[in-house]
Amino acid sequence: MDSDALNQFIALSREAGRPAPTNAAPLKPHASARQIYRLTYPDGATLVGVINPSVEENRAFVGFTEALYGAGFPTPAIVAYDGALAYLETDLGDETLFDRLQARRSSESVPADVEALYGDSIDWLAELQSRGLSLLDSALFYQGARFDAAAMRADYAFFAAGYAARLG
Repeated sequence: MDSDALNQFIALSREAGRPAPTNAAPLKPHASARQIYRLTYPDGATLVGVINPSVEENRAFVGFTEALYGAGFPTPAIVAYDGALAYLETDLGDETLFDRLQARRSSESVPADVEALYGDSIDWLAELQSRGLSLLDSALFYQGARFDAAAMRADYAFFAAGYAARLG
């Protein structure tokens, strides 16, 4: 990490009432221009620090995240934001739902606790579909006001090239 990024994270940490982090471990950006780090603090607590050159994308992400978190959705909380290039969010850990499934599956059957997590995920997706748009500030839709068929195809192609292809 360069010194500018570290200085941004130190300033944001202080804004959030934290000391300077003692470690910054890079995390995978998952097909993004973001630089993402797990910041560790002297007390062992962690936050995720993000630097992204796209100010519009950051404003949208932070605004949407704050709105969804405030409405009770299980998202990270935004801890500090410089209003442009960098923000800190709570650390949800490394394990994905798919990782949990792979680790817990012993045969073709899905353990009941993992199946319940998948059910919860579907419930949250349905909740997002039914009321999510009403929670979001449409002025932050920097990629366009409509998510039409062309936008869906572009999003799917981006997902397929950037994430799904890595799953095998």
